[in-house]
This record gives sequence, C-alpha cells and structure tokens, in this order.
Amino acid sequence: MGKNRRVLAVLFLVLMLWAVFVGGRLPYFILTVFTGLLLFSYYSVYGYTRNITSFFWSSSTSVQVGDVIEVGYKLNNTGILPIAHGEIEFRGANQLSSANIPRELCFIKPLQILNIKRSLICRHRGFYDIGNLTLYVRDLFHIFEKAIDFHNVMMLEIYPRVVEIQAMNLPATEYFGTVAVPHRTYEDYTSLESLQKYVQGDSIKKVHWKLSAKMDQLYVKNYALSGNTRIHMFLDGNENSFCQDTDRIIEEKLVETAASIIAYVLKKDLSTALHIQWQERSYIEGRGIEKLPYFLKELMRFQPNGKISIEDFIANASRMLSAGSTLMVMVVQLTEVLLYKLVALKGKRLNLMLLLVSDGLPEDLEKKTDFLKRNRIHMIRVGQLEDIYSKLEGSPWISTK
Repeated sequence: MGKNRRVLAVLFLVLMLWAVFVGGRLPYFILTVFTGLLLFSYYSVYGYTRNITSFFWSSSTSVQVGDVIEVGYKLNNTGILPIAHGEIEFRGANQLSSANIPRELCFIKPLQILNIKRSLICRHRGFYDIGNLTLYVRDLFHIFEKAIDFHNVMMLEIYPRVVEIQAMNLPATEYFGTVAVPHRTYEDYTSLESLQKYVQGDSIKKVHWKLSAKMDQLYVKNYALSGNTRIHMFLDGNENSFCQDTDRIIEEKLVETAASIIAYVLKKDLSTALHIQWQERSYIEGRGIEKLPYFLKELMRFQPNGKISIEDFIANASRMLSAGSTLMVMVVQLTEVLLYKLVALKGKRLNLMLLLVSDGLPEDLEKKTDFLKRNRIHMIRVGQLEDIYSKLEGSPWISTK
C-alpha cells in the first residue's frame, strides 16, 4: 500500500506539472479525472464507512475448558456503495484459541448483511470479552486503508474442566464432614445402617430392645462407619514456578486437578477451604456440592503471578490450622525447601497430601520421593497429558499420623 501511494503521488505531481506548463484541455481533463478518483477513493474509505453497523452473538455465555461454542458476527452495510475490499480480524475470538484465526477477506454489497459464524474451542479458563472485531477497509486502488473497531459487550466465562471422581481415599480426623473408614472405632451412632440378629460378641449397648421384644429374639443395630475430616487445599501461585509454562498447559492441568478434587470432597459433604496466593490472596471455604460454583469461579480467576513462594505461604497460613486438619498442597515444582517444610508441618499433627503437576522428571525426583515415603508423606504426580481420573481414582493417599 505504501508503494502504491508513492507511485500515485509521483503520477499526480507529473500530471499537475504537465497541465501547468503545457496547458490545454486534455492535460487538465486528465488531471481532473485523476483527482476525482483520488477523492472518491478517500471518501469510500474514510467517509463512507460510518454506514457500517454490527451485531454479535454466541451460543453460550458460560462453558468449561474444552467445550466448543459458536460465535456469530453480522456486519450491515446500510449505504448505497459497496465495501470493495475488506479484511476482518477476529480480535475477541482470538483470545480463546492458542492459534490465531486468520483474517478473512470480504466484499460487502450495498444494503447487504454479512453473516460470519465460527466454532471455537475454549482452551483456557478465564473471563473474556469476545465482542471485539476489527474491519480493515481499503479502496479499489489500495491507496487508503482504515481500521474500524466494533465492540459489542459479549462476555464469556470459561470455567475449569471438572473430572468426576468416584472414590478417593482420604484420612479421617476429628473435624467437620464425613468420610467412609474401615474401622469399627469410627462408628457413627447417629447414622443407622442396618439391623441383624444378635451373635455372641456383639455389644449389649447396640441391642434394639423394641424390635427384640416384638420379634421375641435379640436384634442389634449396625451403624455407618464414618470419620470426620476437613480439607485445606493450597495452590502454588508463584510466577517463578510457571516461568517455563509459556503455553499455560501445566497451569490449566493444575487448576483442572484442583477443581476435580474439590468437586469430589464437596460431593462427600466435607468442609473444604481453598487457599491461593497470587497477585491477590484468595480464600474461599464451603461444604456441600452446591458450593462448587463458588470454588470454580475463584479458580477461573486464578493467574500464577504471585510474588510469595508456596513454602512461605504455607508456613504463614498453617499457623491458623487446627491439629487434625488435612493439608493438601498442589505444586508444579518440588523443592527441598518445600520437602522440609512439609516434614515440619507433620509434627503439628496435620494430615499431609502432596500433588505434583509436572511433566519434568528431575534427576533427584526419586530421591525426593523416597524422602517423602520415609516421612510417611505420599505424593502423586500428574503429567500434562495424563488422565486425572486414572491418577486420582482410588489414589492411595495415606495419613501422616
């Protein structure tokens, strides 16, 4: 385009000099026609484009990572002249995809409504305004160009994907929420499970006297086996931990794993607290599956741009935790400082869980894993391409007591 302008500028100068110094009707006629074409080209770009209006729509305003949505754009040329050459850049939609959508060439006739529809894969969670589109308009001779920005507020919430887990072993403590355990010492005398005939060795305290009198035979009560637990989940939000995660794959895997575990423990009616230290400190707690949307909204907002290390964050926050609480730490790097910090917390009667989300296999990983096992701290590693369900379903978490 710059080359065309230079050529036309030289041509205009030559025609003007020819008309001035030679004179005559023909030179001035050619100069007049040429000038008229330049003015028409200028108007078709800078003056006529005010006649273009827009309308945007999307098939959904709230989805999960991995879902496919349809986004539609309508451009209406309300004038009597065509848009001879246009290029459409999908600025809002490009935020959702790792690969930019190429510009699309278009020709818009007078009084025509141009309909454009795209199917997009939501690859990253977050809060996006996808109602942004830029139309680059050029004249017939590609001399002038103008960028027209259209902005219709069209917000899209992309929540982390939740993998449904059926069974995950958790340690029992003396706090809020219940989890099934295999020992009779955890019988819940407020939850009657079944009745059976008395056999020698059954506790006389468990005899159902009314039923026994009616049936003329002793019957005893069986109670549900359950222990109580409370989960405190800590997410690594330090920016240095994610410096090599340029495509945000590990970040998404970390959040997806956290969301799946939170959904499971809330479904089990366990009291759950989420601690995140990033640009701001986030804390949210709840109990019951109906609280899941609040946790997912917080995870949707999360960005690993914090300045405080996960080791310092845990050290400060753990002072407020009661003995017997379950501490679940989710990190993307396993440092020696973190290992010794976890061992120190073990002495405070906390149940420790460590989950490492990483594809890297440092040479000392086996050594660090052995160190954790010796201190009765079990670790599970989830790779970026590994299935979360297969890693967590029936996972052998062990108590650190």
